[in-house]
Amino acid sequence: MEKTVLKQGLASFIAIASIMVVVLFLNKTTNILKPEPTPSRSEYPDFEIITDLNNKNHFISLIDNSKVKDGNIAGYADLKLKSEGKFARAYLYVETSVNDKPISQFESVYALLNEKGGHLFRPNSLKTPPSNNRTRLLFALNDLSYIPKSIYELRPVGYSETKSFRKTSWFSDIDNNEELHFIGFLGSVVDGFIDAKIYYECQNGSECKILKL
Repeated sequence: MEKTVLKQGLASFIAIASIMVVVLFLNKTTNILKPEPTPSRSEYPDFEIITDLNNKNHFISLIDNSKVKDGNIAGYADLKLKSEGKFARAYLYVETSVNDKPISQFESVYALLNEKGGHLFRPNSLKTPPSNNRTRLLFALNDLSYIPKSIYELRPVGYSETKSFRKTSWFSDIDNNEELHFIGFLGSVVDGFIDAKIYYECQNGSECKILKL
């Protein structure tokens, strides 16, 4: 009788141990086969960069929340600037609107640095979060798209995304610590709003900045 009970107990122990081994094996196998989670990538990486630079005060205001209007020009700015240090990257960021709505084909943002630039070609802006009441334009300073004045003035005169555009770079002017001359405004026959900034990040070991003279 005792031998029978012992055998039954041993059989139960072996069965339980076998089940535990199988469960542990399955868990281990599942962990091995389970794919690593894919790191999420932002849909707006450059916009996130300038948001971080904004928090660090690594920017200079070119046109500051301006609603000033003169003829067909809103927020006109004519600035002398000076850069110092070595830059890792830099962006031009513009927010603009008319009647608290995104601008239309009848408006245009003009930006010129050291005689380079023109009417910003909006389709080539880097991606930014959508907005119901603003047009957001974001360009890396080494890849800025614009419509030259000569093409802008071709009939029909004005901004059009069917007109040919050019590319230029402002980055070398800033990184070479040149004196800088900026002109910018929103071309609009209706009172408009424009805010424009240059955001910048310094190279490792360098203290960089852009100053108004």
